[in-house]
Amino acid sequence: MWRSRRYGSCRLPPNVNARRLDEVVWDRVARDLSDADLRRWAEEAIEAGRARGTDAIKAEIAEATRALKAKQDSHANILRGFEGSTVDAETRKMLGTLAEEL
Repeated sequence: MWRSRRYGSCRLPPNVNARRLDEVVWDRVARDLSDADLRRWAEEAIEAGRARGTDAIKAEIAEATRALKAKQDSHANILRGFEGSTVDAETRKMLGTLAEEL
């Protein structure tokens, strides 16, 4: 039996380059999608947006803005920890775990 490599969960024979196979598959998928498919999907997405209404879209934007702010705050906190400044207990624990692993 030939020895195989793994690419994600896919087993491949030794003479198949996993990255090249991935490129070939995605190229074929892109080629098989027609302009009509893409147009239909775009129209369905636009209609779904209209059906949800502006309040739902505004709520999604507000939630995305809150999530972005939380990520930015977390990132700034981690940077302060790397600089040796005071950080919250959770970040201190995370940085300690990283230091132990390194």
